[in-house]
Amino acid sequence: MIEINELNKIWMELRNESKLMRSLIVRNTGIPGLAIAFDPISNSNKIHIRVEEAWSDGMFPNWSGLDFSTEYFDVAGTSLPHIILQLVEDDFEEIFSFFCRDLIENIEHTIGDEREGKIQETVNSWNQFFLSNREKLLSREMQQGLFAELDFLIILLNSAKMTKINAVNSWKGGERAYHDFQFENRVVEVKSTSSKEPKKVRISNEKQLNDSGLDLMSLLATDLTTVDGGKELGDLFNEICDLLSGEDITRDKFIIQLIKYGLSPDELHKYRTGYNVLQRQFFTVGDDFPRIISCPEGIGNLKYSITVNSCLGFETSQKNALEGYVDGQ
Repeated sequence: MIEINELNKIWMELRNESKLMRSLIVRNTGIPGLAIAFDPISNSNKIHIRVEEAWSDGMFPNWSGLDFSTEYFDVAGTSLPHIILQLVEDDFEEIFSFFCRDLIENIEHTIGDEREGKIQETVNSWNQFFLSNREKLLSREMQQGLFAELDFLIILLNSAKMTKINAVNSWKGGERAYHDFQFENRVVEVKSTSSKEPKKVRISNEKQLNDSGLDLMSLLATDLTTVDGGKELGDLFNEICDLLSGEDITRDKFIIQLIKYGLSPDELHKYRTGYNVLQRQFFTVGDDFPRIISCPEGIGNLKYSITVNSCLGFETSQKNALEGYVDGQ
């Protein structure tokens, strides 16, 4: 796996080499069909990915700061199509590095149609960030949801039962998955609540609490209150980075997930609301749990609320919850 620091080092080396020439400089990565490049004409970092067929312009996303295109290059005497990713705005240099790192990891062991599917899958997972209005803050609801998820991630990182890379890999919030945390066939849905009674959690669709085919599903309701001097999102970010000190690959993956959520680390200073965690309540979701998991034909994307008090019969301790879905991971 190519780390962020290694990627940036290669681009810097290619940039320095380009002072002696005025043509595209390409370096192979050891991954078939994948190369890192620097173009001295446009003064831009690039990566080249060999694909089976050329992509039309309509297949590429329209993102600020990054450009996608198809070009043909000679490979063993045959002209083959390549997808070219190019950094076009210096302000996006760090984001470009993280995106390329994520893409490289996802396509590293793929070829043919599988590779093209992984490219599209990765692009889709980054749309939340690139298509959002960078001038607008995350909504208060999204901020609180992210705070609750990061708060739980810290609990996992401090757990002796789980490696740090498995803890970070379990966090799926930035991928807009049905469940916030996934451990093989066990999942945890994290919801933030306020201290106002009756406390409620908001369920965004009928599949979110559907445990069909799962070994275990848990719901974590994190009761937050805003307070001057409370922890901010940036404080949780720094705490997680400290816990991942010395584990660069894991730290990179965490930051990638945060960006996919729609938040770049250099924007964290804009979020000055402080929170205190008043209570964390864990519930085991199963038969008779108050939920909607099926709808009449033609109805979908159902949103509803559950009062926390109605779930008390399913409550379990944090210790038992952790043992239930992270033991042995």
